[in-house]
Amino acid sequence: MNTATRNEWMELGRPASAPSIQPNESDQNYRLPAAKSSLPDTPDRSRPATLDTALTWEPISQAETSATGATSGLGQRVYVAFGKRAMDILLAVPLIIVFSPVMLAIACWIVLDSPGRAIFSQERVGRGQRPFTIYKFRSMAVHAHVMLENDPALASQYAAHWKLVRDPRVTRCGAFLRRSSLDELPQLINVLKGDMSLVGPRPYLAHELNGEFGQYADVITSVKPGMTGLWQVSGRSLMTPSHRIHLDEQYATKCIARLDMLILVRTIKVVVRSCGAI
Repeated sequence: MNTATRNEWMELGRPASAPSIQPNESDQNYRLPAAKSSLPDTPDRSRPATLDTALTWEPISQAETSATGATSGLGQRVYVAFGKRAMDILLAVPLIIVFSPVMLAIACWIVLDSPGRAIFSQERVGRGQRPFTIYKFRSMAVHAHVMLENDPALASQYAAHWKLVRDPRVTRCGAFLRRSSLDELPQLINVLKGDMSLVGPRPYLAHELNGEFGQYADVITSVKPGMTGLWQVSGRSLMTPSHRIHLDEQYATKCIARLDMLILVRTIKVVVRSCGAI
């Protein structure tokens, strides 16, 4: 794969102020693109980059990379207001039908594996910062919040990364569901309801956007949150919160149909290979 094509994809998630990232010959030690200097926490430079495993550096045609370019303000507004919703419905309905037997089997497995309901619901921030209830398959013990409150070390790690490595709250089947991203299948209901889109920024908790990243809330919530998005195909859980925020901000300003389709295709590859999942 030629260097020029690879760098075109990198431009999608790299801020204008960041230095260009030059790959080495082996592509084994790529670094994550630098976050904006105004973001409070900085990337962990000691960690090998995960973009190479998440995106796999497979060839991307010039037609695909042109999706990352600028589009007219009117065209983007029309797509966000009408085209994006139409695509969500056209894809979500057949996906629900196809995955219904799988979802039923997963629900039974969860109930048999640990006490509690199969579906986990939680309030998240939607478009225009309006709250909505998100649905997921339960992947943790029912008393997960108590475990976090009673363990200062876990609470500190979660506060810093919004994720826990080797999370002790995760159940046996939950570990598989998270690794395979099957825990997010119920969000197809959120897509049909209009709370979410198939592609969009992460559905954030209120405190995540009201704190140190509050200055980015208006831009990120200018579009609906998505089941997948730019940061999910650029490292997933191995990215720092600042990188996730930055990539979600970039997506919200570049939301066009070609970009959404490219992210959907990349999502399939990332999920199949469990890239960046913890």
